[in-house]
Amino acid sequence: MEAIIEIASSIIEAERARNQDGAFSTEKRLIEEGLQSILAGKVSFSFDSFTTFRLKSFQHTLEKYVVKAIDEYKLEQDYQNFIATLRDCLQGQESKLRKLHLVNRDGFHFYDQKFSKLDRPKINSMIDRRLLAKSSLFLDTVILAPLLSIAPENLCIYTDDKEEGLIQTISRIFEERATILPLSSFSMQLNELSWKKKINLDFRRITNYNFLHTIKN
Repeated sequence: MEAIIEIASSIIEAERARNQDGAFSTEKRLIEEGLQSILAGKVSFSFDSFTTFRLKSFQHTLEKYVVKAIDEYKLEQDYQNFIATLRDCLQGQESKLRKLHLVNRDGFHFYDQKFSKLDRPKINSMIDRRLLAKSSLFLDTVILAPLLSIAPENLCIYTDDKEEGLIQTISRIFEERATILPLSSFSMQLNELSWKKKINLDFRRITNYNFLHTIKN
């Protein structure tokens, strides 16, 4: 009950923030007009009549907010149950990769621990079909099914919108396994990796050159 009341209050506050007049503006006006009539002596006061007629609109509007709150509460419960089920699935999966990089840039892109991009055929080949066969789960084959199937020990999520719904869902499923980082961090790591590869390549060239030069001499 407390949760529903809290949700209803949030809905009312959100409407008040969007609408300058705020929630219950019409109802407030009707109540004020009724009180003014009573104070002016134009009508006799009857608490029952006042409640029945003047507060009827208020009660109707309040019921509307309560219904919305109950619907949102049910959706939240369904969502939490969904997350809990996926966590259980994740715990039962064997990790196919120690580390996985998930990049949210013009869609979601998968990279392995060596920062090699996984193409769609490769990703599809890693999907555990048993997860898709479970009737209680409605997993998309683009993001969630591959992530649960790969079940990385560490999941690095790169995004500039960490409040995005899907990002939050993934984070809640993987919990301490997941780390959310800015997109710039992924670019920096790619540049660093490229720089290291270049140094190694230059070193090999120098080593080979010195070796050949030594043989000739």
